[in-house]
Amino acid sequence: MCRNGLVWLAAALACWGVNSALERGAQAFRQGKLTAAESALREAVALQPGSAFAHKLLGLTYSAQEKYAQAEPHLRRACEIDPLEENACYYLGRAYYSLNRYPDSEGAFTKALSQPNASRGRVLRGRALTMDAMGQTAKAEQAYRSAIDAGEVAALVDYGMFMQNLMVAARGHGL
Repeated sequence: MCRNGLVWLAAALACWGVNSALERGAQAFRQGKLTAAESALREAVALQPGSAFAHKLLGLTYSAQEKYAQAEPHLRRACEIDPLEENACYYLGRAYYSLNRYPDSEGAFTKALSQPNASRGRVLRGRALTMDAMGQTAKAEQAYRSAIDAGEVAALVDYGMFMQNLMVAARGHGL
């Protein structure tokens, strides 16, 4: 009985440590204290490596510091552990995009689009930017239009720039 009680206590203390580290990390992130957030969230991930939320938040902390190479494995892990974790696959797509890994970015955005809780317009905008960067003009235009139709206002500016670049390129080729 005492042995079972010790096992329960150890599990409870471990859980409390994870939640405490995760809470400290989330609070520091909200306050813009990214170094403190990074430290607490690394602790949370070490204590509970199966937490999609902890991995996602650590990846976002790295992304906020433009440490995309460090963000990628945590965002990938969050997307793998629980693709339904809010925007985990979207943030992975953004990290891949920032690392110029466009085929991986496209895959992550495609996965994000299949999730019921995805911010559809935002994901479509990310996909459009990725298609544009890969030179897939027709797919990019379609994704920009879909993002705009989904209510993603920022896609309007991106689409305008995309169309302007197409016109400049056409003029350069004598069209």
